[in-house]
Amino acid sequence: MPPDDNDPYVIPLSKTAVRILDDCIKRAIIKNFKVRDNDNIDEIRLNCDLSHISTMIERRQIKFVNKLLDCSCWTCHFILSFKN
Repeated sequence: MPPDDNDPYVIPLSKTAVRILDDCIKRAIIKNFKVRDNDNIDEIRLNCDLSHISTMIERRQIKFVNKLLDCSCWTCHFILSFKN
């Protein structure tokens, strides 16, 4: 079952894992579009909405924290009280 945008799990990835995943996407773009120039690769990523993995992770973390902040249950507020 593929994950959806409402998936509540946040899994930290190492910088190495993020780099490896980004390299996989880059290699797929190179093979599919027959390009090698980084400017062309970045343009294809932009036009095909293929964000860098680190950007996707950051968006998901922000979305998770915002949902946690909007939550009205006492457990969420209890967890957040330890962050401050």
